[in-house]
Amino acid sequence: MVRPSQLQVLRSTTRRAVRALLPLLAWAYHAHAAAAATGDAARSPAVGGAMTAPVHEHGGPPSAGRQSPAWTTRPIIQSAGRPGGDRGFAALAVRNLAAAEIEAYSPARPASPWRTRIDGGVARIAPTDPTQGGMHWIEAREESPTAVTVASTLWTFSSKGPAPRALLDTPKSELEIVPQPAVNRYREGGSWDFVVRFMARPLPQAPVAWETQNGSRGELVADASGRITLTVPHDFDIAGQTETDQINRLQAQFVLTTERVEGGKTYQTNFNAIYSPDRIRGKSLAWGGGFMLLGVGLAVPLLRRKGKAHV
Repeated sequence: MVRPSQLQVLRSTTRRAVRALLPLLAWAYHAHAAAAATGDAARSPAVGGAMTAPVHEHGGPPSAGRQSPAWTTRPIIQSAGRPGGDRGFAALAVRNLAAAEIEAYSPARPASPWRTRIDGGVARIAPTDPTQGGMHWIEAREESPTAVTVASTLWTFSSKGPAPRALLDTPKSELEIVPQPAVNRYREGGSWDFVVRFMARPLPQAPVAWETQNGSRGELVADASGRITLTVPHDFDIAGQTETDQINRLQAQFVLTTERVEGGKTYQTNFNAIYSPDRIRGKSLAWGGGFMLLGVGLAVPLLRRKGKAHV
């Protein structure tokens, strides 16, 4: 039979454990709610209409450089799988852009790009110096008398190379969206800065549309220094994913787009990158429950010792 004194000790210990865990549980609840709200809001159409690249119709096999991935009509550069032969090479596919070649800028010589022809929508590139790898700026371009459209991304080669600070500071096209700083892979929930430049100068108040492979989209406006901050939405569906390794292997792409009309010519630039799920999403409530069980477990020995003291 449980004595009143034992019940009092149990109630007191449980209250202390709950008070200690309340901040954690509140944080977990609000984090979960905010993630859900962000995902829902991000999936709604952009206010004012996000800028999009034109949809290209194809009769028969897609022409070189115009293959369109299902998730976007914007010009992007993405991996085309592992190229055969030397591991130092990268096979990159250009989508939604009629570009004849890819330009690659190295961190060691950012003002001296080299060009590789696109064959069947894919370019096979490697650093000009095998000992100088690291992060490279990759760019493809389509130009007409009235328009310039650019797709860009960052690609990291396995061999070591200089830090990409000079690479990011060096202008590479008329209009560009440049990450500040360079990031190998973005994650859900993280906030990341980019700067919009036109003719090598920051472009204040530039509208920047963004879109993710998981269906989120929205629009940002650059500040007086041409800077925007993108908060990557929580839009991975991790339901049923129980293993951390499975979640960490998930990845998707996002693309940023801006346009400017100058001198009767329309400039559009696009920057795309990869992002992954937030590593702690979906674990917060589980951690809170675990700590609650831990608190109750710690109370049991105290109750036993208190009970013995009254025997």
